[in-house]
Order: sequence, then C-alpha cells, then structure tokens
Amino acid sequence: MLAAPVPVCHDYLPQGRTDYRWETTVAEQRGGDTDVRDGQAKDRRVAPRKTRDPTPWPRPHNPYLHALQVSIRAGALPAASAEGAFSPGLPARFAP
Repeated sequence: MLAAPVPVCHDYLPQGRTDYRWETTVAEQRGGDTDVRDGQAKDRRVAPRKTRDPTPWPRPHNPYLHALQVSIRAGALPAASAEGAFSPGLPARFAP
C-alpha cells in the first residue's frame, strides 16, 4: 500500500529538485516531506509552519481558495456575469 502510486495535485518543485512529478507514493512522502515525515516530533513540524504561515486559515485573498472552488466543481467555472466575467464567490463571515 505504501508503494502504490498516488496522483499529485500540485508540484511546487521543492529545493534541490528540477523535475515536475505527477505522481508519488505514500512511502516517498513519509520519508522526505518537508513538513511531515516519519521520525519528526510534532513541535519540530509546528514551529516552522507557524513562523512561515503566521496568518490562520482562511487567509484573505488566497488564490488557492478560488482554485479549490473550481476543483470541487470538477473544473467547471462559476456562471458568467452579465459582462461575461467569471467571479468565484467564497462564503465569508465577518465579526461584528
């Protein structure tokens, strides 16, 4: 099971690699993932992540939220406005 190929959604070319990959395995990720890998203590994973990403989720104006909305709809864009523009809408909650 750990050696079964798994499709990759996005490959951001980590430091030290120049080839894009469209699939990986759970074993490869468990051994070399930069954020979570076997044998790494939780505090060693969390501290760099909090330093790198100080704003809690969801971050305002995050392009990944729009990409996620299109992905959830199986690649379909939202309906076009009267002007012909596509505007992904995201639910928002504002504190009083």
